[in-house]
Amino acid sequence: MIVRAYEPKDFAQISHWAKTHWDTDYSEDQFPKTGFIVDDVAAFFMYTTDSTVCFLENMVSNREACPVTRDRAIELLILKAFDHARAHGFKVAYAVTDNPKVIVRASIHNCTFKPKQTLITKNLTTHQ
Repeated sequence: MIVRAYEPKDFAQISHWAKTHWDTDYSEDQFPKTGFIVDDVAAFFMYTTDSTVCFLENMVSNREACPVTRDRAIELLILKAFDHARAHGFKVAYAVTDNPKVIVRASIHNCTFKPKQTLITKNLTTHQ
């Protein structure tokens, strides 16, 4: 199983996977340039910053992939993201989720949890 860097040509399959999970149409400009993919199985993305903190987000998988293959691919993607973050000088990786499977997986990797925090968003395309 090969984990490789995300390329813009991969967006069509990632968009399709996301649609099957969340029934949401995403545009390519909503995803960071830094990401990793196991072809036909899963992908994971990293928002980089100009600090020592990065954000891991948009883990998405192909629901039609074999569950064992999908599980292994996700594990490899997580390890790749951690390695990439370390290699680029990041000291902390943040992630936000309400998915119990992601929470279990994060606990396996000794992540810490702040369950009482609130995700705050602001649509910046309006002036309201």
